[in-house]
Amino acid sequence: MELVRTSERESDSASGQRRRLRAVGIMLCATVVIYFIRGFLEGELLLLPLRSTMTASLCGLVAALASPRRFSLRHLRFVELALLGLTGLFLAVYQYDIIRHRLMLGNPAQALVALQGCVTYVFATMVLYAVFVPNTPRRTATVVVPLALLPMFVLLLMKLGHAEMQLALDYLFAYDSLSDCVMFLGLGAAAAVFTSHTIHELQEEALKARQLGQYRLVKLIGSGGMGEVYLAEHQLLRRPCAIKLIRPSRQTDPASLERFEREVQLTAQLSHPNTIDIFDYGRTADGTFYYVMEYLPGMNLFDLVEEFGPMPPARVVHFLRQTARALREAHEAGLIHRDIKPANIFSAKRGGVYDVAKLLDFGLVRPMRENPTANAGDPSMISGSPFYIAPEEVLSGGTVDVRSDIYSLGATGYYLLTGRPPFQGSNAVQLMVAHVNEKVVSPTSLQSGIPVELEAVILRCLAKQPSDRFVDAQALERALAGCPVAGRWTYEDAQRWWEDRGLA
Repeated sequence: MELVRTSERESDSASGQRRRLRAVGIMLCATVVIYFIRGFLEGELLLLPLRSTMTASLCGLVAALASPRRFSLRHLRFVELALLGLTGLFLAVYQYDIIRHRLMLGNPAQALVALQGCVTYVFATMVLYAVFVPNTPRRTATVVVPLALLPMFVLLLMKLGHAEMQLALDYLFAYDSLSDCVMFLGLGAAAAVFTSHTIHELQEEALKARQLGQYRLVKLIGSGGMGEVYLAEHQLLRRPCAIKLIRPSRQTDPASLERFEREVQLTAQLSHPNTIDIFDYGRTADGTFYYVMEYLPGMNLFDLVEEFGPMPPARVVHFLRQTARALREAHEAGLIHRDIKPANIFSAKRGGVYDVAKLLDFGLVRPMRENPTANAGDPSMISGSPFYIAPEEVLSGGTVDVRSDIYSLGATGYYLLTGRPPFQGSNAVQLMVAHVNEKVVSPTSLQSGIPVELEAVILRCLAKQPSDRFVDAQALERALAGCPVAGRWTYEDAQRWWEDRGLA
């Protein structure tokens, strides 16, 4: 569990990639706008509508990256290609426009100067991409090689398609500096690929050098307020696992780390199949605390809904029942999760079975305070997500029981059914006030096809008073089992869903 945040629209695993793409996009967009304005002022207007469309599209992509809109890693890959593709196409069109214009005026020397300017910008774009957006050398080559070929391809098209300019084009092709442009582009592509290769090797070597006992860190797969999560491998068992590192610098209160360690020990005692397995924990020589858990192939429920939209009611019941069973064991062991939310419920493939719910991140909260009412209403002292937090935690400053988890699970079910949390606001305080005071909008008014029985279960979970909710997770699971859609989402349905989307 992490401290309260004002938004969950951006997943931790994609935030770094998004920041890098945003920086690259701003630089590319600024340069393209300058070229666009210069071409307009100099009278190269032949393909102005096409250049206007591409410039606007590029600016739109950068604006989207700067907006609160959430992007998954898969979406960011498409954005990455779109940024470079639009930039390359703009350069090609601009180059075609300006060179043809100057050749038609009988100025091949000026056309060559324009070509050299475009080549210089293509060179800078390739190197910028390799440095700011680290990739494998193969992926970098796939992007930069077509970009490097664009200027020469445009000249070739002009030579084949404009007989009236053959003499001028022959002069341009025969000019010695043209070979310099070709060499410069080749050097830029090679530099980009080599830079990417060097960065990739350094990352690999840094990871190989990082050992935690018998565990070798393979790659970073996520990060958050408490630390980083790595895909790792047990050296002797050759078993993949996930390791979360919590550095002392991330948590200034030593009591927090002590309590974190105690709760990891308690969570490790849980054995329910819908609770994530914890294999090991410890501290490194520099004071870094870590724990080792099973590695889960699949996707968390927040990402599933963000990418594919609200779920059918039968699938929602399927996930909620599994999570309620996991919570029942935890509650009986004296553990309150306190951060139930879609991002902390994972749809995993286990033993060939799809849509196996796994409850993540038990009890990673601040230490219990002796006077829990001292900080009531202070969002900086409350654990959990403001989108799914129970009203009593807001009012009492942290005093919760099993019914608080029931509320958060109901809020999660609301999100899975409708594609939005029960309450919305521009900041954490507004959201928490809404949980305390506002009436939740009926899910059926936002999404059709929800059975009234399931809606009644969700709304009872979201009751303001804990006494009006289900008394425990077992009672909630029984109510969900009584819904008419319970049991209608089979493991065969789940497998078909994942396979149809190419995610199996």
